[in-house]
Amino acid sequence: MAKTISPMQTMLMGAYAGLPVLEPTPFLDLFRNKPNFVSSTLELAFDVKINKQTAASLVEKGAKGKGSITPNTWVRKKVTPGDIYDEDSLSATELAQMQAGETEVFLIGGKPIKTGQQLAEMKLQRIKNSIEKRKNIMCTQLINDGKIYDSYGNVMLDYEIPAADTMTYSGSTVFLAEFSKKIAAFRKRTGLMPDRSLIGADIVEKMLGDTLVQDTMYKLGYTNIAQNLTVNEKALVIGTFMGQTLEQMDLSFDAKGVEIIPGNVIKLLATDQFRNGYTAIEVVKDINMAPELWNGDIWTDIENMSKSVAKAKIFARSGYFPIVVDSQAIYTINVTIA
Repeated sequence: MAKTISPMQTMLMGAYAGLPVLEPTPFLDLFRNKPNFVSSTLELAFDVKINKQTAASLVEKGAKGKGSITPNTWVRKKVTPGDIYDEDSLSATELAQMQAGETEVFLIGGKPIKTGQQLAEMKLQRIKNSIEKRKNIMCTQLINDGKIYDSYGNVMLDYEIPAADTMTYSGSTVFLAEFSKKIAAFRKRTGLMPDRSLIGADIVEKMLGDTLVQDTMYKLGYTNIAQNLTVNEKALVIGTFMGQTLEQMDLSFDAKGVEIIPGNVIKLLATDQFRNGYTAIEVVKDINMAPELWNGDIWTDIENMSKSVAKAKIFARSGYFPIVVDSQAIYTINVTIA
């Protein structure tokens, strides 16, 4: 019979869940509040669409028509992703502060907070920041080339998004006319309508100096929509055109500080095709028990003291993996700026 988690583990999990995300995660944010695919094993299995959905048959009453879902419309993808993991050290004194029965209490904003909880939150904040950063990197990789890589550069899964379209933006280019053609191409190819139009910084720089772009948007009723947006999101909104909010694509870097999506790229996205995947996490709830699988978005715990250096470590694991159920939902345009 599985053992319930200890009071310490309960405190750590609650502290982690209550912490904010302190660094921008613009590409992970595209997946927030999307449906979750949760696995009870270490393997994540889900169906992805590989062909455009056809219309159902219209037949006489009682007659049987041809099915619209053909065997090659959907394909099952399977992946066993690794865990997202980070840790921080705990000295013997810090560990003692986090044990049950502590007496030191601070008042933070009039709220009593035990030293153990305060220490846990301080340690876990750095860990949560790093885990969210890795999740953001994974989402950026998916949107960039459809592939998700581990920390060593190995491809964990290739969603096989379509090859990039191309466009030239020179002094004679009517940019918004060309952009409208790309919207139409996206619609024709996928049957979907993009809800996010992300434009690379190099392209935006040229747009802002393009009087034809500015004049056209003004004549079409240009507005800089800022309702229900954060300060960072408002700063990236260029304006609206044909019902599309044009946004400067936020910067996103890998773990080495290298930009993942270059500034000469446009991404048209149908984010309703995005999902969040979670595999089970292998955990040890008690040192005297065998490992078992934990079904949840995060696991955090403290590892036993090291006798040689008198230290322990606090750590967290996540089985998160971003999903796109229709690879056609990511439309890439490589722009040559002349």
